[in-house]
Amino acid sequence: MNAEKLELRRKERAEKKELARIESEKNQKPVKEITINIEWAKSRTWGSNPQLNASIHYRDLKITKSWNLPKAWEHTKTQRI
Repeated sequence: MNAEKLELRRKERAEKKELARIESEKNQKPVKEITINIEWAKSRTWGSNPQLNASIHYRDLKITKSWNLPKAWEHTKTQRI
């Protein structure tokens, strides 16, 4: 009986977490434009390294974020903005 309650509680918590994620995505500011620029920067140690600049333009304001990507950047990893 305890195992059933535990499993039911896990399912309820997973549902609650998913609903909270969906609700937070609904409440995001409307995005007007996303611009991504990748430039190659020279480095004495590593050679050429990619430099990523991402700009997010919302309808009411502009936020700019920059990331420096490592030399062996994995394409499977994403940065959630």
